[in-house]
Amino acid sequence: VSALREIDRAAEERTGFKLGLPEALALALASNLGAATEDAVEMEEMDSGEIEARVLDSKIDFGFTFVPFPHADLDHLKIAHVTIGAFARSGAFDTLENEAIPFVAPSTELKDNPLSLKIRDGWNAKFTRTIKYRVNTLAIAIELARSGACAVFAPDFVIERLNESSARKLVPLTQLPTLSRTKRDVFLVKRKDVEESKSMKRTVSQIRKLCR
Repeated sequence: VSALREIDRAAEERTGFKLGLPEALALALASNLGAATEDAVEMEEMDSGEIEARVLDSKIDFGFTFVPFPHADLDHLKIAHVTIGAFARSGAFDTLENEAIPFVAPSTELKDNPLSLKIRDGWNAKFTRTIKYRVNTLAIAIELARSGACAVFAPDFVIERLNESSARKLVPLTQLPTLSRTKRDVFLVKRKDVEESKSMKRTVSQIRKLCR
């Protein structure tokens, strides 16, 4: 009987949760989060602003974003920061001038936001670049860069994580100015009237490990 009670208690403790997050975090986080929790996880890629709306409507339990959209009923808790830089196949563009290096860039801009950011991949608008391809997902952009056709501007932790499982590794474009690299904070988005749950804390822990 006691063994059955333990099984029932364990089943009760295994809960599920829904979270929304940008594609960059989803690409790197999926395998880590799956291995770190027994919870049933529903993970959905979504844009900044949409994450806040879904949390407010209780369509998702919490989310993560690089570009916060403040709301009186929401908490935006800074949990980590990431560095974003240019990556390409090793030696692919060593003979080209910086302005001639072909890049893949997002096909859409960020919607109006409190940080006044427009360029979706985080590129510093003070620097010029030659855009050869425009795509609507980071996954496609990374595949183009892996093929040697172009460079991609992406978070360091995403490239490092994906390099672990691919023979076609991407390396930093060191010839670009250091100032072309940018930083973004990562925020946990939750309702103010909701306490931080174990699921939130586990997910935050995994994101912090990725972004170190």
